[in-house]
Amino acid sequence: MRKIFTLMLSLLAIAISAAAQTPDVVLEFTGAANDGNEINDKQTFISNMQAGSDFVAGLNSYSKVYPAKSNWGLKVGTGSAFGKVVLDVAESYQREVEKIVVSAKSYNASRSYLQINGQKTAQIVAGGANVAFEDYTLTGFTGVMTTLSIETVDVKKAIVIKSISIYFKDGGIVDPGKETVATPEITCVDNVVTISCATEGAAITYTIDGGEAIDYAEPFEITKTCTIEATASMEEMNPATASVVCKFKRVGALEIDGVEYAEDAIEMLWNVVGVDGENAATAQLNKSLLTNGAAGTWTAVHEKCYAKTDGGTAHLGSGSSTFKGGTITLTGSELPADAYITSVSVSGRAASKATMTWGVSVNGIAASNTVVFDSADDVTKTIDEVELLGNELVLTLNDATANKAFYLSGISVSYMVPAEPEAPVMLDKPEIKHGTKVVWTVKYGKLHYRVEHAGAKSVMARGTDVTEDWTEATENGGKQFTYEYASGANHNVYVKNVVNGKEAYGEAFNINETGGLTGIESVSAEGAEGVRELYNLQGVRVSEAEAAAGVYIERRGGKVAKVVIR
Repeated sequence: MRKIFTLMLSLLAIAISAAAQTPDVVLEFTGAANDGNEINDKQTFISNMQAGSDFVAGLNSYSKVYPAKSNWGLKVGTGSAFGKVVLDVAESYQREVEKIVVSAKSYNASRSYLQINGQKTAQIVAGGANVAFEDYTLTGFTGVMTTLSIETVDVKKAIVIKSISIYFKDGGIVDPGKETVATPEITCVDNVVTISCATEGAAITYTIDGGEAIDYAEPFEITKTCTIEATASMEEMNPATASVVCKFKRVGALEIDGVEYAEDAIEMLWNVVGVDGENAATAQLNKSLLTNGAAGTWTAVHEKCYAKTDGGTAHLGSGSSTFKGGTITLTGSELPADAYITSVSVSGRAASKATMTWGVSVNGIAASNTVVFDSADDVTKTIDEVELLGNELVLTLNDATANKAFYLSGISVSYMVPAEPEAPVMLDKPEIKHGTKVVWTVKYGKLHYRVEHAGAKSVMARGTDVTEDWTEATENGGKQFTYEYASGANHNVYVKNVVNGKEAYGEAFNINETGGLTGIESVSAEGAEGVRELYNLQGVRVSEAEAAAGVYIERRGGKVAKVVIR
């Protein structure tokens, strides 16, 4: 009896195992005696199928797709062009996919590639034309399948599909006899994720970056950019799933090394148009890319770097020399040296469906995140959470498959700056003589200066309503201003720091013709006798009527003294 019971368990296990391996959907393709005409509508596509026609709701897009000769199946691509077909999935088959098994072979000699469902999965590498059909298993799908795509990624190569077997998660297809719960709505505001479902009483579970399912009870916070997938379910109804990428946004001011940074990030954009007049024959190792938009020069370093070959983009690498390991470096940028880089975006496309991974470093420190391009479409991808301080940016193509080019069309940088400017500081107060240099510096921000001939105005009035006569300093990225004294000069010198549209003033000085460097207290008095003038301790003239309580410098006729206003 025990042996019979054990045998029954074994048979049951085998039956369960066999059932688990049964696909929920099988698409089978018949082909033609010889290469058939190009497929360009749903009906022609379905006529090439032995099974699975009810899976196809329509042809979303298609190019270079044919019934394969010798009744092999479905041919995608040709010896001279890419092939692509995107199927709209019938509603009853729109479910989460566990895996897809493709039976395929190469139509041409050498190798071909294929991707399924428009998602980043392992590529199929089918062997030469004379090999038998092989099964390739693809996994790692997320979200509900609404389209299924077959697409070659190597020009001059075609692939033949005999069958596609689809295995759904949680057992089977949607029951057309049941209603489906409303699709969950996922919102992310200030890093707080809220999930709702219009079907009253529906239970909601969610995952973060494909992790373990969690029962949703109330809004929750995220601490990084991540993918939230939510499933709403209810008894006697088909479930519904939605997926959203929630971008993490820093909320509130940020403090770095005791300096508070502004809350809102600033974006700086370069539209890259490449090296003027360059081509493959004249490509060199080091080329400055032409840009529109923000100031600064992006220099690409690689064996193959040229442009004007594909819509005016910067053409990096080629069919005989991939840009793998190549770098693009920013110099002379408007980015302040104290910029806190939050993200960097790259716009462009990977040629011939090559997979290319871009990374970024700031002041020699690499960001932890990267972006991957694997599509011929011109897209923008963002390296999030860079969170590095500085303005020396280097983009590096860390990985690339085969000898392929990347067509770069744009780069943008999001950054934060200190919330409040610091006042400029004078390094020393030297004894003034011909050739003496007086230096003001600032750690954060950008200095502006104004040198005013003392004879032009009788007093050291900064004139805050006058801005056109301020000049931007250029030393050390605008963080230093040097005034060199010339004999006979009699100047008032003003320096201010500008950060994020805000200003902070350094001490104003008069450098007089006798060679003396003085503050406001000892300026020679030329005002009318008895007329009172008030200055704050930074050398700014103030109205007596508007002066708040405090210590001021009073000039009355030929006398200068400190006074206290209460």
